[in-house]
Amino acid sequence: GYFLGWTPGQRAHAMPGHAWYLPGGADLVVELHLTPTGKAERVQSSIGLFLSDVAPSRTPYMIRLGSQRIDIPAGALAYGTSDRYVLPVDVDLLAVQPHAHNLARSIKGYAQLPDGRREWLIDIPDWDFRWQDVYRYTAPVHLPRGTVLEMQYTYDNSDGNPRNPHRPPRRVTFGQTSSSEMGDLWLQVSTASDQDRATLDADYAPKMLAEDIAGDETT
Repeated sequence: GYFLGWTPGQRAHAMPGHAWYLPGGADLVVELHLTPTGKAERVQSSIGLFLSDVAPSRTPYMIRLGSQRIDIPAGALAYGTSDRYVLPVDVDLLAVQPHAHNLARSIKGYAQLPDGRREWLIDIPDWDFRWQDVYRYTAPVHLPRGTVLEMQYTYDNSDGNPRNPHRPPRRVTFGQTSSSEMGDLWLQVSTASDQDRATLDADYAPKMLAEDIAGDETT
């Protein structure tokens, strides 16, 4: 339920009332995604923890929209990927974090409410891989049960994209390295009760597992 990853441009964010509970004996494992440079490099990673004497009042939950079936042909000007999820319980949306690599151009995420209204959650018309962050709302956005969460990303794999790392352009598929592509929209939500959180997890977890399996089979 927490944003524990780091990407270029990202800052640390405080979450009053949502401390991260770590039981005694827990291991902290840091995974680094690195690209070889052809020579020996020194890597020195570290983490910082702010300790609290106040127990968390609620434990948030993380929903990931996205596709791990990305397959962008060389030269494609506006390759698109999308995903959707219907909320089984009421939630308060606390923050969102989009993630993609160099070919992404536009990032859109919105909520289609049961009454027919559309609530925009994030809209980045000119994505830049070098500047990524968690976007936290000034006030939580209440989303009732039955709300459809949707994301739409577009990618430019042509010579006209100045951020395209491939000259000439080549086919690019899903992958964890920055020369591959990703397309995720993480949504941090809070439920009214632990029971609602369990209901959300039981409904959503199989969806994320199926997408992770597709990504493993792709790579």
